[in-house]
Amino acid sequence: MKLHRSCDVVPDGSGLVCRQGRVYGIVTFAVFSAAFACPVGFGYAAGIPWLGIPFGLFALLIVPLLWGDMLSRFRSSNWLLWIRPDGLWIHLRSYRDQSPHDRPAVVELSYAEIAQIGRHAERYSVQSRRSRQYHKVDSLQVRLRQPETGEFEAALAAGRQTRQPERVFLGFIRSRARLTHFPVSLPSPEVIRIAWRGGYNHAVVPSLRRALAELSQHAEIAEPAGDTRKASSQISDAEIDDRVLELVKRGDRLDAARLLVHERNYTLTQAKRFVDELDERV
Repeated sequence: MKLHRSCDVVPDGSGLVCRQGRVYGIVTFAVFSAAFACPVGFGYAAGIPWLGIPFGLFALLIVPLLWGDMLSRFRSSNWLLWIRPDGLWIHLRSYRDQSPHDRPAVVELSYAEIAQIGRHAERYSVQSRRSRQYHKVDSLQVRLRQPETGEFEAALAAGRQTRQPERVFLGFIRSRARLTHFPVSLPSPEVIRIAWRGGYNHAVVPSLRRALAELSQHAEIAEPAGDTRKASSQISDAEIDDRVLELVKRGDRLDAARLLVHERNYTLTQAKRFVDELDERV
């Protein structure tokens, strides 16, 4: 296992490069922009322009964020997995990360270091005030022959703590984004898991099936694995703690906060503060 700086690794035409879907970003931007534009246009057409004012103000805050997310998918740094003939390269840096590219964030694995590769599916539910929300996350799971040395985990932690540059909206609104998208996790020292589709905005292309077909030429492919978690109302306090920790590690901070609100009676502010502090520690 070797670590490289992001700026030193740029995928070329060899092998298969997997990245966050660009079409997904375009469609998301178009759908949400239309959802805001329609009420505004209807208000003016009906002679009641005040009807679209709330939607217009909300659009000024949301649409620039969606535009930025879409553009981020077209950066050269938007790649997650590079399946090469001589090894597997994993990019730990989120496509949304706008910090300098000079930190170690690319892991190079030789196929001799990999015991098995396969699909992992996880299903879980989170109770909201009005209904239960069901989630599914399909991931690529890489099982190592030897436990990782600690450099991998350190690089993951450094990525979560990376300070983002300050941005200015409308010429006077200053904000500093906090990363919430973390597709790569380390559930155990021998397992690397890459979220492919589902959960919090994971939409990697090409499909997981195609990636596994490419990998089958170089490594042993395991049978699909997964787990279905019990509903949050059926688990103990210790299991709630474990689930909150897993959600935070995977980047699903919103679901972690919801779980604390509905199972621990936290206020939304308390839950957000707890999740933020937990995110910094892990």
